[in-house]
Amino acid sequence: MIEPKYGIVAMLDALGARTLDSKGASNFIESRDALLKKLEGFKESLKTVADSMGIHDSQTGVAKFADTIVLTWHLSNDEIEYFLVHFGAWLRLIIMMGMQQGLLLRGAVSVGEFTQQDETILGPAISEAAEWYEQAQWIGVVATPSCGSLLSSLAERLTRKNINGEDLVSLSFRQYSVPLKDKKTLEMWALCWPIQFWIQAKKDGLLARRAFMETLSKYPVPSGTEDKFANTIKYFDWCIIKLVEQLQCLVERMPKKG
Repeated sequence: MIEPKYGIVAMLDALGARTLDSKGASNFIESRDALLKKLEGFKESLKTVADSMGIHDSQTGVAKFADTIVLTWHLSNDEIEYFLVHFGAWLRLIIMMGMQQGLLLRGAVSVGEFTQQDETILGPAISEAAEWYEQAQWIGVVATPSCGSLLSSLAERLTRKNINGEDLVSLSFRQYSVPLKDKKTLEMWALCWPIQFWIQAKKDGLLARRAFMETLSKYPVPSGTEDKFANTIKYFDWCIIKLVEQLQCLVERMPKKG
């Protein structure tokens, strides 16, 4: 009998991939596999972080079907809340590198039980991610309600310990009014992937935006997808502004010399 696991699940799909012709589908598969290969080294770094946190039996998994990628991380202790921030940093990299390799990814990250054998994955965490991964009208990743509850709990607990929980969690996730289908919005935790462009631009917000816009401009904007692109740009700008404001607050809180 296959034992169920507990951990983190990220379900991502590529915008526009379902309508590709045969040549486009072949290019998509090549780009997707090249991206996953590049991320192998970063996955090992993430496992090292898990080991340093006392999570010694963590296991990763990847499943691919049609235009969808499912990433799983099986954890064996109660440190999953803290590890979510590090897992988010890995997802930030995936979204940015995907854009740079021809893949506009969106999806959802969930937490819970799942059963996995080879590339077959089922269970509550998978079901919840599947319910949400196509809901947002943008390029990016949302935290499902169960995952969002863990992030809120982590932020509150850190704050009680006189640590700014929002500052720590916001390295990977931020609360945002996420644009959904039917023009609705919902306050959710969302992956702060624009930070990765900012890091790559040596922490220069203007250079980060220029690199992001240059990358995005290489993609066609089919009729009916205008809102998704506009929402993505709006979220990028919001994240960078919030990041700059956060850094300014940290500088102001630093002890003054003399």
